[in-house]
Amino acid sequence: MVVRLITSPLATWAALLSLLAIHLATNYLAVRAVTMTSLNRQRANIVFSHLLTTGSVLGPREVAEREKVFEEDGVLRWNDGRKLGWAKIGVSLGTLLAKMGTKDGKTGSVKIANAGDNLLKEQEWQCCRRDNYLLWWDERAFTAYIALGEKCEPWQQLRAWMQALITAAMAKGISMQVIPQMNDEQATGDQSVLENVPRVDAVVDRARKQTDTIWQLSVVQLKRKGWDLDTAVLETRPGTRLSPPKQ
Repeated sequence: MVVRLITSPLATWAALLSLLAIHLATNYLAVRAVTMTSLNRQRANIVFSHLLTTGSVLGPREVAEREKVFEEDGVLRWNDGRKLGWAKIGVSLGTLLAKMGTKDGKTGSVKIANAGDNLLKEQEWQCCRRDNYLLWWDERAFTAYIALGEKCEPWQQLRAWMQALITAAMAKGISMQVIPQMNDEQATGDQSVLENVPRVDAVVDRARKQTDTIWQLSVVQLKRKGWDLDTAVLETRPGTRLSPPKQ
């Protein structure tokens, strides 16, 4: 019956655009109606930033109401919608090292800055063996680079993303309710003499320690709210894995 009414090019275009608009609107509503229990990048940002701001955990249905249909890939976004930076998860060790220093154009070798030396110490590899990931913060690009260990579990990937979010928030000077502020002595020790800003390695180290505490306290709440911590959905493309040195 509709075809019989279409007797001109104008009617054809009007019908086409109307049907297309209806199709897109119904698909949008269908996507908005879906409630997922796995934590992808956007949902992890919403859940973790709300936890760090209020100390409480949102459930899947509450997060679905806040979730955008389209979100920038890899963005680290705070509870109030602010963009703090970016995170790249599953990068190679070469990429991580390149961001810690400068690469020689002829030889391809990487000269590690003093701030990055601490990441290569034995204690850091011990943390990598325990946590199954390494994280470095590029303060110039406001990007967290996360290299995953060969045995990294889905919940450890989520923990790494939480650490990236905490690191970005600390770099931006954002106060977090569940994280006590540094006292004067700590702040002085973490300051760079030349730039009067927190040293990168100090920020990364403090963020890791805070993540240790927060994750242990929140993992039970996350599961109780119905979140699936055993499904890995943070990586949107095939990544690489690193193997720490043998003890």
